[in-house]
Amino acid sequence: MASKHVPVNYCCEDKYLKDRLLKLGEHFKRKLSTSPSLYVRVPGRVNLIGEHIDYHGFAVLPMAIEHDILIAISVSDDSKINLVNLDSEKYSDFSDFSDKFAIDTPPMWYHYFLCGFRGIVENLKDCNQFQNGQSKNCLNLLGVNVAVAGTIPPSAGLSSSSALVCASALATMCIIGQDNNCLPPIDKSAIAEISTKAERYIGTQGGGMDQAIAFLAEEGCAQLIEFEPFLKSTVVTLPLGAVFYIIHCGKTLNKAATHHYNTRVFETRVAAAIIGKKYNLLSGDTAMKKKHLSLRDVLFVSGKNLDQMSTCLKDYLKFENYTLDDILEELCMTEEQMLDVISGYSKSVAQKFKDVIVSSNNKYRLFNRALHVYEEASRVLKVKKICEAAADSEEKLRTIAKLMTESHKSCKDLYECSCEELDHTVEIAVKAGALGARLTGAGWGGCVVALVRENDVVQFEQNIGQHSKVFFRSKPSQGAAVYKF
Repeated sequence: MASKHVPVNYCCEDKYLKDRLLKLGEHFKRKLSTSPSLYVRVPGRVNLIGEHIDYHGFAVLPMAIEHDILIAISVSDDSKINLVNLDSEKYSDFSDFSDKFAIDTPPMWYHYFLCGFRGIVENLKDCNQFQNGQSKNCLNLLGVNVAVAGTIPPSAGLSSSSALVCASALATMCIIGQDNNCLPPIDKSAIAEISTKAERYIGTQGGGMDQAIAFLAEEGCAQLIEFEPFLKSTVVTLPLGAVFYIIHCGKTLNKAATHHYNTRVFETRVAAAIIGKKYNLLSGDTAMKKKHLSLRDVLFVSGKNLDQMSTCLKDYLKFENYTLDDILEELCMTEEQMLDVISGYSKSVAQKFKDVIVSSNNKYRLFNRALHVYEEASRVLKVKKICEAAADSEEKLRTIAKLMTESHKSCKDLYECSCEELDHTVEIAVKAGALGARLTGAGWGGCVVALVRENDVVQFEQNIGQHSKVFFRSKPSQGAAVYKF
């Protein structure tokens, strides 16, 4: 059974990783004129199935990949955050006082580090042991020297930004908590949840899948990540002969720099509110105070299972597009009241959704978005069940591939988070020999994940190489770790 704490390693037996850590350490010394106290590694991830459902509390099925983010860190003596990147030609240095920096949009690369740093500092300020003014002041004045390196392709749907937030949170927690070179035990689930909240400083109202798999991943297997009633991971052993390829479609999209992502969150929260109103969840003693309703919440109250809810969704939501006036009429609310309800009474989140309203074309496809969420959540559970079944591997592979194909069609037609480049990449992956393929990550660009039989990989690579320059296979990787040597 895996430990609940992030592993701390005092040596590194993986020569490739050790060489990279040492190279980062040398860069750290050259640029910052001191030596790092420790290193952290956080992997990227590929979501095998379960897209855009984590922020409604439904389980997802990702695996960590071998590509990662590395951080070297030490305490600075100038109360500044001094950030450098190994790829200095592409990513500029950053330096500012730790109590004065701002996290702006559109985000620069270092803003993701600042999210993780702020998330840990704010969390510690709220803890009992940091309630006295002196401790809080020490946190406000904390400065760090940091060097970053990474192999995760950016804006590719492989969680490069979340991995950097998680690495920042982990490194910051270690540097604050170390005592006489001894590091504190760091609970994986707790720091994953802190990292999830911290990334929202950047502006996207995401769920917790990326952060959860970053810390809870185990080598050699995927994980079913559940969020309700508490964060939980379950090992899912993939069928024998299953090889997953990740193929870049050629188009990148930074989800934090666009309104696409938050628009989908807005639509699905509004859908949940409209359904919830029919169960009196928005008023009286049953009102959800200080917490927005999710599609999982209303499913639970309805007493239906996922497939039943998908079938009878037409009883709750109209198929046609909603306008803002339609939404307000359904909810019997003003715009301000509606924003309060779907934001969980958070002013900052309400402002994000107000920005969505201002920038949208006033057409909200609530039925389609909710239908995708319920059907996709059902597909996740079906894949897990297939992996656990006694059927032969070929049958498992074909069934999983079919569900992946259905998932992509739903992302394309119902959730509308695909694009021409992703659709084309799915098509060429199947023509090249994949059993099934789907977009992975937020969408609107980035990568496709393709399921290929192990016996077909040579032919597949030859075929796909004629169409795509950026593709790779990855084994399920270990989650986040700390290195101190």
